[in-house]
Amino acid sequence: MTEEHIGIINTIHSASSSEELFETIQQVCHNCISSDSFKIYFIDEETEDLDLYYGNADETNEECQQALVSLLQEKLIQNDTAECFIMDQPDSKVSNLVAAYQLQFQDTIYGCFTIHKDNIPTENNWINDFKSIAQAVSPEIIKIQLLEAANSEALLAQSKLHGMYNSLELIKNSELDTILIKLMNLALQTIKGQVGSILIIEDEKLVTKTDMGFSDEIAQSIKNYQDELFIQYAYSQVEPTHITDTIESDLIDVSNLPVNVTSIISIPLRTQSHNLGLLNIINNEENFDEINFEVLLSLCNLSSYALENALLFKKNLANAKLKESMDIAQSIQSSLLPKPELTIKNIEVFGWSQACDETGGDYYDLIPFEDKRLDVIVGDATGHGIGAALTMLITRSSLRTLYQQKLPLDHMYELLNNRLSDDTNDEKFMTLFTGCFDIENNTLTYCSAGHDGPLFIRGDEEVQELEATGIPLGMMEDMEYEVVENIPLKPGDLILTGSDGTWEAMNNDKEEYGKQRMIDIAKECRNESAQKINLKIQASIKEFISDYKIRDDMTLIVIKVN
Repeated sequence: MTEEHIGIINTIHSASSSEELFETIQQVCHNCISSDSFKIYFIDEETEDLDLYYGNADETNEECQQALVSLLQEKLIQNDTAECFIMDQPDSKVSNLVAAYQLQFQDTIYGCFTIHKDNIPTENNWINDFKSIAQAVSPEIIKIQLLEAANSEALLAQSKLHGMYNSLELIKNSELDTILIKLMNLALQTIKGQVGSILIIEDEKLVTKTDMGFSDEIAQSIKNYQDELFIQYAYSQVEPTHITDTIESDLIDVSNLPVNVTSIISIPLRTQSHNLGLLNIINNEENFDEINFEVLLSLCNLSSYALENALLFKKNLANAKLKESMDIAQSIQSSLLPKPELTIKNIEVFGWSQACDETGGDYYDLIPFEDKRLDVIVGDATGHGIGAALTMLITRSSLRTLYQQKLPLDHMYELLNNRLSDDTNDEKFMTLFTGCFDIENNTLTYCSAGHDGPLFIRGDEEVQELEATGIPLGMMEDMEYEVVENIPLKPGDLILTGSDGTWEAMNNDKEEYGKQRMIDIAKECRNESAQKINLKIQASIKEFISDYKIRDDMTLIVIKVN
């Protein structure tokens, strides 16, 4: 293989999206082996058959396609010892296949890569070039899929938080009519709909209160085939009712309506204590999107508390449920945190986190790798509230995806830093500490992006503060992060880490709690469990601050080596 061809093939690794990857593969195949036609097949996990994932080769009839798939199954998939096979001559019966190669990731075959041409390439060493192209393509497809999945998850998280923010804004309003109009507009904007309505329960009957093209007269005339009002049926369901084709559905009869209703989304509006009403979106099948639908559900769930507050306000009880709705917003984020207690062999961990507002920017995670390793992650986004929570969610979803790729720790931090730099503004960044506990070798390896130093309390009571190995994530692109490796661990060692809101908590005299108080308690209780040490530090902090308002999120993780 020539150096020129090596350079051309290496361009495959620079692709950042599926579209860019497929364009690059086509250019590489053209330049190296004079073929513009290729196909990528994936193995279906359920049937174990090959399914076409992408192809720019000329379309073939179904018979040719089946013959090609059968040949690939026989030569590459069922015969897992053969990574590659080359045709003696292109055969039109199998779409002029020239060569095929197994696609593997972490020693698992997940598909195959094929090229198609009217004749065998004449270039010298074209077979070696083809193999090199396939070997470069194999991991890149998985990498792009993981990155695009992370982008989709982050987009959903960001959209949900935006919907949460809009819902919380509605909660501040006590005028029922204003809330209904704003909710209807937000729902139509979210789902890209044009026609809808909101009905509220009055005297045990659903009555249309906001009509944007779907009148109460029409709503009250739609029935199912059991002659039951459709709106009453949808209102009684636990889950939303989504009918994409009303003509084919047995849940609704639209045959005698004066207007054309081809699809309908009906979402019950309820809180934990009250059923309030029903939101309808009509004729939206052309613009339907799963992510927007998820956001719409979150919007309706949280906005139901705004509706309940407005209804209660009319009875002089407007604020009775406000705290409950705030708790719902907080519970969404709290559900992302791991269980606080985890023990793997001789490593014992207990975590605690408390936001100062309904949502916060602190984040911690515990990621075990069977009985061999445990990663402890703690982060602190700037500020608190919705903005910090968004930064935290992007970090969590991206980090979880990067872990699936089994990348080196410093590489993960570099990719995560660039992701946050792209997705957040200059005022939003995140400190992050990751400690990797090698349980078999009793060592600690860590990387710290500007995070306030964890306290390492040795068995002989020596205290060491672990220094940061890079700047906070999201401040500047293309930064490098160092990794401190193989710090020996001994029985009796304690590590205290968390967010600066914990040790910077103030009392009424504006005095900070400080790290020394934590160290003193940890030393005094070092023979007790990580949970008891954590709880005693929590109790000490709460006693110290007394009734002074908490001004920052607090997180504390105690790690004990037994």
